[in-house]
Amino acid sequence: MTNNRTQMLFESEFKDESESNWNLKSDFFVGVFVNSRQYKTCTKTQLALMLALSRYCTLYSNCVDLSSSTRKSICRSMNIKVATFNNQFSALCKTDLIIKLVDSKYMLNPWLLYRGSNRSAQKARSKFDELLLKREEKWLSEI
Repeated sequence: MTNNRTQMLFESEFKDESESNWNLKSDFFVGVFVNSRQYKTCTKTQLALMLALSRYCTLYSNCVDLSSSTRKSICRSMNIKVATFNNQFSALCKTDLIIKLVDSKYMLNPWLLYRGSNRSAQKARSKFDELLLKREEKWLSEI
């Protein structure tokens, strides 16, 4: 369940990706860039899940370790069942909003949501794009 503040955040759209679009606090920010095609295909629960996952992200890498205790904690905070979490999380992975790195480590799409400094955002975005490219090359080689 999302509240009105979350809904208002996602309903607003930014015209460009300048620093004025980010919630800056000295050398730390959580930015949400919602003017993207991927966002438009997400449900409110998926968007709320992305925000909940961002709380567990490591600074400057946008990676989250999804242990079973982390999943249960997120489910409790969102008031959803584990099955709902798993379904919504799988949908986010299919739309490239989340990429699996290894085992239970995942990277949230830094083009949509990022936690860290403005300088490190560009590095995380290039790493994310590189991971997407490697995954596509792997798929093409398997054909």
